[in-house]
Amino acid sequence: MTVNTPQPAAPRTPRRRRPWRAIATTAIMLGALLTGLPIPAHAAATPSPSPTVSAQPSLHASPSASGVLRSADVLRVTVRVDNPTNQALPATEATLGLGPQPLRTADEILDWLDGSTTPELTQVATSVLTTVPAQGSLEGALAVQPTAAALKSRAPGVYPFEVTYSTADGELTSTGVITVLGKTAPTVSVVVPVTAGPTADGMISADRLAQLTAPDGALTALLAGISSPEVVLAIDPAIVATVRALGRTAPTSATDWLTRLENMPNPRVALQYGDADVALQFAAGLTSPLKPTNLTAYVDLTDSGENNATPDPTDTGPGVAPTTEQLLDIGSTIGEIWWPSTVTAAVMDASANATVMIPSAQVGTTAAHVSVSGRTALVYDRRLGDVLAEAVGETDSAVRGRSLATASALLSLDTATASGHPVLVAMSRTTTVDESALSATLATVTTIPGATTVSGGDLLTGEPVTATLSAASVDQNRVPLVEQMLDDADAVSRFARLLVEPDLLTGRERAREQQLLAVGWRDETAWATAMDAQHARAIDLRNSIRIVQPPKVTLVSQGSKIPVFVRNDLPFPAQVDVVAQPLDLRVRVEPVTSVRAAADANTSVPIPVTAGVSNGDVEISMQMRASDGTMLGAVQYAELSVRADWERIGLIVIGTLAVLFIGIGLFRTIRRRRRGDESRPSRRQSRADYRTTTPAEDAEKETHG
Repeated sequence: MTVNTPQPAAPRTPRRRRPWRAIATTAIMLGALLTGLPIPAHAAATPSPSPTVSAQPSLHASPSASGVLRSADVLRVTVRVDNPTNQALPATEATLGLGPQPLRTADEILDWLDGSTTPELTQVATSVLTTVPAQGSLEGALAVQPTAAALKSRAPGVYPFEVTYSTADGELTSTGVITVLGKTAPTVSVVVPVTAGPTADGMISADRLAQLTAPDGALTALLAGISSPEVVLAIDPAIVATVRALGRTAPTSATDWLTRLENMPNPRVALQYGDADVALQFAAGLTSPLKPTNLTAYVDLTDSGENNATPDPTDTGPGVAPTTEQLLDIGSTIGEIWWPSTVTAAVMDASANATVMIPSAQVGTTAAHVSVSGRTALVYDRRLGDVLAEAVGETDSAVRGRSLATASALLSLDTATASGHPVLVAMSRTTTVDESALSATLATVTTIPGATTVSGGDLLTGEPVTATLSAASVDQNRVPLVEQMLDDADAVSRFARLLVEPDLLTGRERAREQQLLAVGWRDETAWATAMDAQHARAIDLRNSIRIVQPPKVTLVSQGSKIPVFVRNDLPFPAQVDVVAQPLDLRVRVEPVTSVRAAADANTSVPIPVTAGVSNGDVEISMQMRASDGTMLGAVQYAELSVRADWERIGLIVIGTLAVLFIGIGLFRTIRRRRRGDESRPSRRQSRADYRTTTPAEDAEKETHG
């Protein structure tokens, strides 16, 4: 199974043609012509999809048995010539040269393989390869018997070899190493990282997760290629957290992969979330590594009805979010392990409760279990890990064979340097994994004749070797950007106090920060771009809840309300106090108005205002305040045009005039009535006059009346 196209092999450095090769070539060609018996070889039509003008023939040579040679073994080197041109290559002789002196250090081995050095070589075998067809390839073999003078009585060690092949355009070469075993067999423990590569998001996207766990995905190949139950899995908990957070919406391949991981018997350790680099964190001023706080914001509570065939113990059902601890659970571990990019004094000082994995170049020993200044540590060979990571992604067996022989050579040197102590083999992080390549690679380091494999947990039970840590530092160009990110995180944390549940935001952002600190960020430009984007994101977050600038308002009454809105762009509700203060005594404002701002919405916050009787323009300042009293966000100003309270005054005047007019009317009515009564005799007087007349007078009045 393969995820990415394998990286091309390093370019070969042209080598000076040695005199003995020319002589040998002439002799072998003459012999071949006379006898007509070339060493058998077979051609394979391997057409190139689209040959280009610049394509040139190439030569690949890899020793059998991953380059490991015992005293009774035949040295066999497989040779393959690839011809992407449109012209066939004629039958040509291939020559094997072997160094008489061993390469004694890892630097010597790697320098030889990358063409930096040219040690003395002796011709030990030749073979005439038949015609290589156009756009095809040809395989053959070069062999040296154990009784040959070149191998007989050869001392244990790592020896360089080179295969040469002549063409019309020049000589092709392919270099490698073989390892002649000694009496000391290695005791090894193997660690394989389970990582998903760097990302700028807090969790892996569903599409990326589907790609990694597909039948040909890197994570699928990792689990399928591990057959030994003693291989230690160093797992990034962000992977399992992502699968569980997606819940029923996770790709089926991802849930199946998680089930397989949970059922594997291998010992395991948890890397930092996102494989964050603790060394970079300490260099930026932290005194302890960042840890996930709350991952609930990433949980998808959708009940899609899919992927229910295999229940997950962390599945709490639709509508119920699993806890952060449940999301991160990778099973029982052998302890807390830190695996930074490099180990500084600050890392060791802070590792009282953790075991640090240290590159052997920093302690001068390859013994797996060491004690550095009283701190327990595990030692691994980083260069060996890099070679293994290259091998597990190589689908071409000829190219991979060269890497496996290199791994065998480095492991033999590590075994010698460990002086009888176990050796820790830690494969470097990679997301380019082929199942068969991983299986072959692990077999190379665990099945060397006489080798013993132990579990990682057993490494820490023995007596450690005392070691001294050499000085090291992280990339200082990265430190300022990390410091800026941590400052931004503090500012966002303060701003999050506006939220009903602040840790929903801070937990989500913490996951992003840890992902950006991943050891796997090797591309400086890509990483710097991601860090700049995170800085811009932090600025936007601090403006995601804000008071919307209100329009200018005219007040013509004594009491009114300013139409103010609080905008919340976050998917989390906020509890906001709007603190208002007039900048003029013409108005009085309600000093604090509380509101629950809905997620991703505008929420109305009417601010009560009382106006005086004088005219003029007034500004009112408004700012948000968290429940703990912290003032947050930018200050906004509402402009009010105050017109004296003419409404109230008008009503008073009209009312006064109405009362006055009514009073005057009543007064005049009463007065008019009184004047009319004075011009007529009163009823009492008329009655008195009636009672004082005599009957004779009344009769006289009637006679004359």
